[in-house]
Amino acid sequence: MAIDPTAYALTEWRAAIVAETTAGTINKTSMQLVNIDGPATITRSPYLFTGVRSGAGRTAKASDVYVSEQGQEKSISISGLFDKVVGKILVENCFGIATEDNIIALPYNYTNELALGTACVGNTGTLSFVNIVPEGDNSEYYAGCIVDELKITMDTASDGGRAKFDATLKTRGNRSAAAAPTSPKAFGTTVPNIFSFGAATALVSFATLGAAADAILDSLELNFKANAQWGGLGTDGVGQVINRGMPEFEITGIFGVKFDANTVASNTLYLAGTNVAVTIRAAGTGMSDCAYGFKGDYGVITGDVNPEDVRSGAYVKVPVKFMASTAGNIFEVNI
Repeated sequence: MAIDPTAYALTEWRAAIVAETTAGTINKTSMQLVNIDGPATITRSPYLFTGVRSGAGRTAKASDVYVSEQGQEKSISISGLFDKVVGKILVENCFGIATEDNIIALPYNYTNELALGTACVGNTGTLSFVNIVPEGDNSEYYAGCIVDELKITMDTASDGGRAKFDATLKTRGNRSAAAAPTSPKAFGTTVPNIFSFGAATALVSFATLGAAADAILDSLELNFKANAQWGGLGTDGVGQVINRGMPEFEITGIFGVKFDANTVASNTLYLAGTNVAVTIRAAGTGMSDCAYGFKGDYGVITGDVNPEDVRSGAYVKVPVKFMASTAGNIFEVNI
């Protein structure tokens, strides 16, 4: 067999996602390209037995090997630019909640159940994912995916302030290899930027951090963890039900802000367990009409807040976990 002279750059790998019409059934139509930083990292996790069975001698035999994808949970990790098209898909799917009045809101009494094989509504059900491989008809398709973990970051010193994401999709769907999808949709062109939070009508508010609510923002990191779990059998072990929030839906943030009179009380509030309400939004008068933003009314600081050098000035990173009250929402996102 002759050698293959073709070489590939890692930038030739692509990724695309799309909502499924039926939960767990692959959808290859109108897939949305994701502006990824590099190839997806896929943990395929088959059950693999290579041990020794009863036989002649003390060696493992080729006939002893057993490999199966059925019932095994697969993990797909991607990172890239958090444009508003892909961002909406990722957040709606992670929450399992559709946008309403421009806001994706997680309610205080959140529960979420999905039966595989039933009709999906928008991005809130399951997603199909494809790892587009540039060589031959070897792209990898996975059905029945849920965005289990989503991290959104924005930093004045990184990527021109543009929003980035890291996402982990999980599924019990089994891999299929085929040709790349035809005519996938182009990347979204609008990427939120941290510098928009400095506009005249924007708001960066930590309501109980000091003498005043306003803080000077340098970076933010938001983490959403759906803790999705699969139950039951299903054809080829894909499962019968998916439950998000098992045992809880977790929302945390780390906010890099300037150390000053408005943030000096961070450790006092940490030690007292005092509520911290966080609102960060671009231009607008509220969450429903802002360009984009984030809001959580019941946060608690979860760690020590110590000064660090940022461009020769003192800044602090404030870690917050967002909690529920007895009504309303835990967290709101406007993309």
